[in-house]
Amino acid sequence: MQEKTRLKVNLGFGRMGGMNDSTPELADFARRFNALCDEKRVSPKFSGRHEELAKLFDVSRSATRKWCEGEGWPQWEQIIRICQWGGVRLDWLLRGRGPKHETEPDAADENPRIQAVLAALQGMDTARQDLAARLVAEVARGAGHDGGGPAGKP
Repeated sequence: MQEKTRLKVNLGFGRMGGMNDSTPELADFARRFNALCDEKRVSPKFSGRHEELAKLFDVSRSATRKWCEGEGWPQWEQIIRICQWGGVRLDWLLRGRGPKHETEPDAADENPRIQAVLAALQGMDTARQDLAARLVAEVARGAGHDGGGPAGKP
């Protein structure tokens, strides 16, 4: 017979794993979770949301009510499933930190110079990509010295 082991993880706030623990962090989680449900077009609150989520995550209606109302944390397995279902980052879901989605663009994605360099790198073999990476690292190290050139050079 297999014995289940519970992993306790301290994220710096409250207890996790379905235990009731009314904290500001739990209320913030509930706001983010409900916003994600709205984004994913889950039935509105008080119009079948808890039932729909219960079926989706294979948990009780009372469990999903607690998640939505900020009265309890989901089990770790459910937190992972929520992240996968919503396409959101764990740190965003639990703490509201970082970009919401894994695919959310950052400033580099919108910079045409960076896009041109990336396009050029994709056409290179591995040896040339490594050489280019070393060159970029060297230029970056020298960028902070005197105007952007390699250390000691204009």
